[in-house]
Amino acid sequence: MTSTTLLVKVPAQRPVLTFHGSHYKALQKAYPPRLVPEAWPETAVDSDAVLDVLNEMFKDVSKNTRYTRCRGARNVMRWLELFDGETWQQRWRNSPLDQHFTVGLPGLGSWVRQHLDPIPDGVLRSGILGMACADVIRPDPGWLLTRRSRHMRQIVAECRDPDGFAALEAKAAPGVWDAKLGLQARNQIATIILAKGGKVADITVGDCIELRGIEAEFMTTNSGRSLF
Repeated sequence: MTSTTLLVKVPAQRPVLTFHGSHYKALQKAYPPRLVPEAWPETAVDSDAVLDVLNEMFKDVSKNTRYTRCRGARNVMRWLELFDGETWQQRWRNSPLDQHFTVGLPGLGSWVRQHLDPIPDGVLRSGILGMACADVIRPDPGWLLTRRSRHMRQIVAECRDPDGFAALEAKAAPGVWDAKLGLQARNQIATIILAKGGKVADITVGDCIELRGIEAEFMTTNSGRSLF
């Protein structure tokens, strides 16, 4: 018996196009991202209804985790009530947090500790993540990139679109889903869902291009920037 070596011709990789300059501007024009409205059902409810949603959403996590996320969200909402708006999204947009792309929580943490509750910023960030995952607010993609939680992709997959993420996992090549590149891609998908609303199937080419440009601005390394 003789052995045979099978040679497979691998197609040449297409040139990687840059995401800056005239090419990027042309892509932005051809594929605009989805716009975030001022109101939708989940953001137009009162604080008690938000807490009810969070308690239901996180009913299967530990009691301490559920308490922390709800406690953080309660304090965040008390602070957001200081700003103009008919919805939580409008109040978020009018707060100093919306366009402040730094790791800290300017204004929020100090005010809450002075007037309401002596809690650390970590609890408040947990509350914001809970509100975003419940689609109560839709933070800017840049905000999410600079404050990414290690729990984000899991919560989004489990609470926002389990079927969509399951379909992606079924299509992924063996070993990719839980590898570094797969985790990076899932982070990007989760970021877009939190920033734009909807589910995996609602993500557009324009959403991906927008996030790619924001990553180039805020991320210090090139790792994972083009994985969608």
